Amino acid sequence: MRNDKKYLIHLAAAAAVGLMAVPSLVSAQSISSMYPGTTGTAFTVTGTVTSILDTFDGDNTFSIQDGAGSILAFGIAGATYTPTLGDNITVSGTETQFNDAPEFDNTGFSLVSKNSTGPAPLPTILTVPQFVTAGNGTNAANPPYAEAYVELQNVMLPAGTTSLGNNKSYVLTDGSDNTTTMFTEDEESFVESAYKAANTAEIASGDTLYTEPLDITGWADVFDGKAEIYPLSISAVPEPASFSILGIGAIGLMSRRRRRNLTASR
Repeated sequence: MRNDKKYLIHLAAAAAVGLMAVPSLVSAQSISSMYPGTTGTAFTVTGTVTSILDTFDGDNTFSIQDGAGSILAFGIAGATYTPTLGDNITVSGTETQFNDAPEFDNTGFSLVSKNSTGPAPLPTILTVPQFVTAGNGTNAANPPYAEAYVELQNVMLPAGTTSLGNNKSYVLTDGSDNTTTMFTEDEESFVESAYKAANTAEIASGDTLYTEPLDITGWADVFDGKAEIYPLSISAVPEPASFSILGIGAIGLMSRRRRRNLTASR
């Protein structure tokens, strides 16, 4: 699990900076302007809601994406904005960062305008090497794939996997010695739903599903400078109807992020 103490220290530092000076509003040309090292700066950005991660207890967590990058809006009060997939919105907020990945939280966040609503976005299909560019070293997050809604195709779980568990990391391979990480977090309710549905399908397949290539759709996080995918749907390749796992990828991860569990450790 993530280093929650570090996150609380970041919050305290941000609060101290806020006591000294109120950051001036900067109109960003793109979300990628928020990468990296712009914590405490106020931005106004325009993008599309690509996944809704959380609507728990009236706090909404969702990703906003434009053509150059993505950002997570974390714990936004429902009274401020309730997201719908495909919303094109302009929002303002002061950037916070979690593990050096850019975010907005509820501090100073506001909806400037809801410009339009289109269809639910499709994930960006990536190879594993493309995906891992979301993190390129210790505590680094890079556009356009960090915080984005993505799909990895034809990846394999570790040999011998017969069940996916809570809060576990799994090394995914693409058949060419390229690897990345999948993380199953039970605090994110739609991630939990996705991997539990996969476990059910694994049993139904006679323990053969997890020995085959898979398509995994999910949200790209950056943890300790490395990209990892939170699964939102997992399906066989090719996709026999009986083994297809209809994930919740279109609506996102929901529930709570790892940092809310202050007693958990990875």
